[in-house]
Order: sequence, then structure tokens, then C-alpha cells
Amino acid sequence: MGGPVDTAVDGDSKFYYVSVQEPERVAVLDAETLKEVKSIKTAGPTDAILYEPKNHMVYVTHDGGGDVWVIDPASAKVAATITIPGVPEFMVYDEKADRIYLNIKSKDVVAVIDPASNQVTAQWPTAPALQPHGLAFDAANHRIFAAGGNGKLVVIDTKTGSATGSIDIVPKVDQIAFDATGELLYCAGADKMSVVRTSGGKVVALGDLPTAATAKNVAVDPQTHAIWTTYTDGKNSFAKSWMPPQ
Repeated sequence: MGGPVDTAVDGDSKFYYVSVQEPERVAVLDAETLKEVKSIKTAGPTDAILYEPKNHMVYVTHDGGGDVWVIDPASAKVAATITIPGVPEFMVYDEKADRIYLNIKSKDVVAVIDPASNQVTAQWPTAPALQPHGLAFDAANHRIFAAGGNGKLVVIDTKTGSATGSIDIVPKVDQIAFDATGELLYCAGADKMSVVRTSGGKVVALGDLPTAATAKNVAVDPQTHAIWTTYTDGKNSFAKSWMPPQ
């Protein structure tokens, strides 16, 4: 495929959408055969990608740029370009509010995107979390968690756009993952992963797991609640999992 970066899943049509940087495109994979069935050219390198189920559109960020491309999977073309206020990182979709939340690392804000108009409708400060990278959504409690590269995690109320709390985590976190059942948040940085309990409207640090220098991604299995990350030693690649703290 070239240089894949991120994936999004279309559960209705059973496709995977993969952002690829070399060459610059979005690859469409059949979920059953894992074969590429379409290739959609973009105007620059891609990074974070998201499937929006209400309008059946794919949103992909311009890595290092100031745009989000909206892709129509049916026509396999870029249907719209959204101008954003700075360099993007991760994004999540709020199904109930029908909004996309996107970290802007160069401006220390979360940009709120309306998929109906494909416009940025609000910008929420992430301070004290600066250069926000990882982003996770707690739908039941209408809040998002943004992890700053400076070792701070901020909690933002999605009804008001205001920060309601913050906590120290490992620095240089890239991805974070939220387990809604256990109300646990996992923040993956170089060598360590911070574990945070989010219940009762508060965030409490539970400690750090030793990982690897390149293990800066994380995902939670919704059935087993195991926490997964991948990493490389420069020659080989590995996947490792942990069970959540009790």
C-alpha cells in the first residue's frame, strides 16, 4: 500500500479506509478480502482519518497542512475541503451532536467541525495541555480528553467547550484510547503509557506501564478490554497487550 498511517471503518458497507502518505491518497480496502478496491488521490500527505456514518463521508487530515479533505466513497473523489485554524492531529466523531472534534497542535485548540456545512464552528482551548495530539471521546458524559505533548491531559465539556480538569501524564503522548466500560484512559508516549481513571467526573492517575520507545499508539479491545500497542526495534515489529487494572 505504500506508507499507511491511520484507518477508519465503515461498518455498514464493510470497507476500511486507510490514509497513505506514499503515494498521497486514501486507499479503500474490502474488509473481508483485505484487497484494495479503490484509490483516492489527495492534494498532499494524509494523516488522521475518520468515517462519519450519518452522511457516509470520510474525513482525512492534511498532514502538516491546514486542511481536512472530505471524501465521498461512492464517487471516490474529494467532495469538499475544510480550512482549519492550524496543523491538525487526531479527530473523533460525536454521533449525538453530529460534530467532529479535531486537535490543532499548532494553536492549542480543539476545532469543532459541523459535517452538515463542512465548516469549523468553534475553537476550544486545550490549555494546560499544549501541542495536543491524542484525543478521546466519552460519549456518556459528553466530554473529550486531549493529551498535550507537554505531559498534560485536559478534560473538556462538549456542551460548553470549557476545560473542567487536567492531570499530569507522560510527555510526548501521541495516541490515547478510552475504555468506556472500565472508565479508563490510556495515554501512549515513548517508553511509558499513563493509565487514568475517569469515573465520578474526575480524572485520577493510576500509574504508568513500561512499553517501548516507539510504542506511541494504543487501542482497546471492546470485548476483552485488553490494551494493545505496536512497536519496532528497528528490525522487527511487535504487538503487545495488557489487561486493565482492577
